[in-house]
Amino acid sequence: MMPAPRTARSAFTLIEMLVVIAIIGVVSTMALTSISGVQRGTAMTTGASALLDYLTIARQTAMTLNQPIEVWFCPGATNDSLLLYKTENGALNAVEPELKLNQWVMLSPNAEWSSVLTEGFSGPQRPDPKRSNSCYSFRFMPDGSTDLAVSASPTLTLVFRTDSGSTSLPANFFTLQMDQQTGTIRTFRR
Repeated sequence: MMPAPRTARSAFTLIEMLVVIAIIGVVSTMALTSISGVQRGTAMTTGASALLDYLTIARQTAMTLNQPIEVWFCPGATNDSLLLYKTENGALNAVEPELKLNQWVMLSPNAEWSSVLTEGFSGPQRPDPKRSNSCYSFRFMPDGSTDLAVSASPTLTLVFRTDSGSTSLPANFFTLQMDQQTGTIRTFRR
C-alpha cells in the first residue's frame, strides 16, 4: 500500500494576521471618532431642547397661575441647573423639578453671549437654595413678559463645556433670545 499523498494546507501567515488587525484598529478608531461627534451633537440638541422647554414652561406657568415665576440659573462644576420657583407667604416653592443640563454642555459665562447671566439683567447673584453656589435669576410675569431690562436683548447661549473659555463663538452653539415685553423666545443655532 502506498501512503496517501500530502495535500497542502492553506493558512494565514503572521504578517497577514497583523495587517488585518491593523485595518480593524484603523476602522474602529474612525468609527469611535464619528460616534463621539454624534454624541456631542446630540448632547447640544438635547440640552437646547430641554432649556427651551423649561423656559416655555416657566412662562406658561406664570400666565396660568397669574403670578410671577422665578427662573434660577445655577452654574455647577459638572452640570448647570435651572430651577423654577413661585413665592408663597414669603417662601420660595419649587414649581417644577430641577433641570440639570448634561455634562457636555453649559450656559456660556460670556456676558456677550449670555446676557441674562450678568448682574445688569438679572440682579445680584443669589445663593442657590439647594447648594452653596450662586445663581442668577429673572421672572416671568403673569402677562408673559419678563422683568429683564427693556433696553437690551437678553440672550442665553449653550456651548460645549470644552468651548467655555473661548473668546469667539465656537463652531457649535445654541442661543435663545428673549423678548422682554412678550416673553417669547427665538432660537439661533450653528
